[in-house]
Amino acid sequence: MNLYKPILPDISINVINPMSQSSGNITIREGYIQGTIGSNRYDIYVSGPKPFELNSEIKIILSARTGFLAEGVWALEINVLNEYLGEYSIWLPVLEGLNPATKFLEPNQYNTLGIPATVDNIIAVGSYNYRTNNLSSFSGRGAQNKGDLVKPDLVAPGEEIVGPVPNGGYDSKTGTSMAAPQVAGICALMMQWGIIKGNDLYLFGLRLKYYLLKGAQRRRTDVTYPNPLWGYGEVCALNSFNLLQADLNSILSRRYVKHKEVIVTNNTLRKYNIMKKNKKRKSMNNRSNGNGKSNTGGLKVQCFWGNDYIPINGVKITVRGTTGSENANNIELLTNVAGLTQVIELQAPPIEYSLNPNSNQTPYSSYDITVEKAGFNPVVIRGCQVFPTRVAYQIVNLESNLGRGSMRQEVINIQPPVLNGNYPPKIPEDPEKPLPPPTSGVVLPEPVVPEYVIVHQGVPDDPSAPNYKVQFKDYIKNVASCEIYSTWAESALRANIFCIISFTLNRIFTEWYRGKGKNFDITSSTAYDQAFNYGRNIYDNISQIVDEVFSTYVKRTGKKQPLFTQYCDGKSVTCPQWLSQWGSQELAQQGKAPFEILKYYYGNDIELVTAEKVAGRPMSYPGYNLVIGESGPEVKAIQGQLNRIARDYPLIPKVAEDGLYGPKTAEAVKTFQQIFGLPQTGIVDYATWYKISDVYVGVTRLSELTTTESSRIVRQNMFIPPIIPGLDNKRGIPKFYY
Repeated sequence: MNLYKPILPDISINVINPMSQSSGNITIREGYIQGTIGSNRYDIYVSGPKPFELNSEIKIILSARTGFLAEGVWALEINVLNEYLGEYSIWLPVLEGLNPATKFLEPNQYNTLGIPATVDNIIAVGSYNYRTNNLSSFSGRGAQNKGDLVKPDLVAPGEEIVGPVPNGGYDSKTGTSMAAPQVAGICALMMQWGIIKGNDLYLFGLRLKYYLLKGAQRRRTDVTYPNPLWGYGEVCALNSFNLLQADLNSILSRRYVKHKEVIVTNNTLRKYNIMKKNKKRKSMNNRSNGNGKSNTGGLKVQCFWGNDYIPINGVKITVRGTTGSENANNIELLTNVAGLTQVIELQAPPIEYSLNPNSNQTPYSSYDITVEKAGFNPVVIRGCQVFPTRVAYQIVNLESNLGRGSMRQEVINIQPPVLNGNYPPKIPEDPEKPLPPPTSGVVLPEPVVPEYVIVHQGVPDDPSAPNYKVQFKDYIKNVASCEIYSTWAESALRANIFCIISFTLNRIFTEWYRGKGKNFDITSSTAYDQAFNYGRNIYDNISQIVDEVFSTYVKRTGKKQPLFTQYCDGKSVTCPQWLSQWGSQELAQQGKAPFEILKYYYGNDIELVTAEKVAGRPMSYPGYNLVIGESGPEVKAIQGQLNRIARDYPLIPKVAEDGLYGPKTAEAVKTFQQIFGLPQTGIVDYATWYKISDVYVGVTRLSELTTTESSRIVRQNMFIPPIIPGLDNKRGIPKFYY
């Protein structure tokens, strides 16, 4: 192990083996120290400062005098002998020199760069996978909170790099030793152009480094540059050379310009330039809150593996306006490690179209989305609906094709929303439903929020219509996006969502269809139930409301069953004693709260009740928000779930599972909230608690081998032969699955 200590502290160390035998306090002085701990031996080399490292390096070697080193947990105590404390770093040897089971109990991925990468006046190069655009697992991470002193400086491709080998031929190699030579080659070419060819005699040292860093590609919208993982971005020789040439040209031409005759104009920045990321994120947050431009909307796409929350990186998304629209240009996007694209701005009709009940204009723009990824069946979504001032959120569940090519193309057709389409009106029903027999023989059960809803995509007696198994919250979001306009006032949205939840829970609680021998819980027919469109897009603001209130329903005072909250549009159909959708929007504009709107339509003898149990979740919400300073088993449970989720979402930092809600836990929660479209507070409220639970159940379900056989085969048994750069498309090299 290598231990690094600051300049001022004088220290002693004590090495303790798994049997609690210790070396005793060893005062650290420059030189060599040797001793024994039980049947094992230690050797300590203290080198002191080096010409390129201020902090003293202490090398600690543990070895067995006979046999193997004692198995178990070894401890290293550091005792400070003077008044100075400081920060200490300790590293294990490289992985190839270790037993795979040898590791730190709580390793920190940061500050894992070695000499000479930590030296200021050099170029430290990390590694990334150029196929998946993911950081390599073996690439060292720099120290956090160092301001502009970020290491590594940049990253270069370092996985499966094909190159010549001794005695002829090519081979594929992986490591930062594959990434660094590419940057060295770029430096050599630029110095040749600048110094040898006389174009820039000072193109060396920090000037050369400046253009490498400035020209690096910063394609990740989920990364704030520079940072200790990616540095200033991915090395790009062309960008760096173009920047250098542009600067030189401007210097050469500027000497002939009289300043008072120069007219300066601002060049238009590319819409999705990384330097505008924070401004853009704020803009799109405003749009979700209804404060965006009245004729533009947003769209983001997120791709998951099957029906679980396993994200898929590097999916190609092509967005195009539908036939006959003004928005005919293609926009191509790629998903990041969270399976998520950036938010893009798209044209939409004036917002007045969706706020005026007398308007006959279509209040949204339609876009077709094509989703493609090698190893998965392509998906086409036709007619994704983008409203002004809102962010449309399209979730795509991709199915593996076992590497046999595109077996089929799934096409999802999004139908017009109810308020803009031709749908049959609701057939009135008695709101008081007969209850199913008590399961215990004594008392009736309380309403429980189910994990899934089985939706029949058709009228109840159509045996040819398919059934879809949908998570309860996803079903509510889908119905709300079909039934009402996301541009409406928040009070109207909440009142309608309470109705949708209560209607659904009534169907499930009374076993309305199950009691008739059906194999589903509810239908998509507006004549009998609520609109549902499998695979359609939802909206950020609707999603956030549902995450917050999904278990809250309406009921009559003194009654047990959720109220059968029937409703109609209030425009083409009138419905006394039911909620009017357009009427709820009018009441909301008058300043009515959601509960006041509900009482206006259903009477004063109603109440909002939150179900005590949510099925399929490991723990129920504790009844209070988790904030910095909280402690206990609930905090530890959330920490454990976040750490498991972080295996599939590496943007979420790992946290200690100590049951203490500190700043690091809050930061992990905030990152989770950002990925899954929740308000980024860093607080585990009701919505965040159950969203973490949803995702945790989703990612663990796959790892527990309850997924399909095909997805396991593809994830674990895929071999891609080495490819010589530039020839991969020409040779048609196959992927082998076994």
